Amino acid sequence: SAWCQLCEVTWQSKSARFHLTPERARVLATSSKAATWREHYMQALLDGRRQNLRPEELSTLRWAFNFTPSAGGRGAASMQFVEFNSAAAGGATGYLIMRGYPPLPYKLIEDGTVLDIANFPPHYVRRLDTWEWEITNDNVTFVSCVNDDVQYSDRGFLQVTVDDVMEQAGGLVARGDAEQLLRRGGALPPNIVLFRLLHSVLRGEMGAEGE
Repeated sequence: SAWCQLCEVTWQSKSARFHLTPERARVLATSSKAATWREHYMQALLDGRRQNLRPEELSTLRWAFNFTPSAGGRGAASMQFVEFNSAAAGGATGYLIMRGYPPLPYKLIEDGTVLDIANFPPHYVRRLDTWEWEITNDNVTFVSCVNDDVQYSDRGFLQVTVDDVMEQAGGLVARGDAEQLLRRGGALPPNIVLFRLLHSVLRGEMGAEGE
């Protein structure tokens, strides 16, 4: 039908797990026997616009992690895959399992729009155009993906660009210096990271005084 074709074309532009493969067509047919292709299309579109991450999605999806360039991220060289192990099935609390750290307690709050991890700054949830999920703060990025195929290139996640360095440095690095830094394959110098942190703190304090 025309609606089936529309589903196929629309979902092809999304993450691979949403593609209308023969397997997914069988799943849709058996799970919603009375639903029409128009209803499948509308339901998928509605769900793709949902901005609140569900606890069961956090614990069952595949997640890639990386630091931002300002926090020492080096593109693909520093990326790793991590797991959110929920304390109970479908629960909003559990432990983040990642290389280089002990298990870190987490809690999904604010109706699935904010993720607290240990004592780190809050991480904010955002739905991507691919219908995958992005969870970020100034220092780190988590992205949901299919298997090990990470279709995400923002925030220096897979490759750090000159623009990434300049954005993460908050205007404290000139373009020529950023280009030289990338040629050396290094992270932002510690003094730049410190200045950026101090600037962020001072900006926060000034904002609080003005309230």
